[in-house]
Amino acid sequence: MEHKSALAEEAAKKGGSKTVYRLINEMIGTKTNRTNLVKDENRVLLIDPLKIDERWATHFKSLLKKPRTIDQDIIPDAPLMILYVNKEPTSPEEIIATIRTEECQDYI
Repeated sequence: MEHKSALAEEAAKKGGSKTVYRLINEMIGTKTNRTNLVKDENRVLLIDPLKIDERWATHFKSLLKKPRTIDQDIIPDAPLMILYVNKEPTSPEEIIATIRTEECQDYI
């Protein structure tokens, strides 16, 4: 561990940020994208991943059910817009036609 930290220090002095990053990751280990410490409504620590997922779902549902705090007299609701979405794959011809449009010419 001390050897790697010395190597990281030396790389940092020489401006080798890629090497520094790699060495730090080797020393620390891989990170998980998951929060492991989650408590239920009664403040009991949850360990089971399914229970943790259920707790997050409950938490976000409760956030979304909060009453509105916007004064509708000042800020009225936005009108409902119907969007038509084509779920079919884009054909090569459509891609070429889009690239040839005026809006895309600045990026070519």
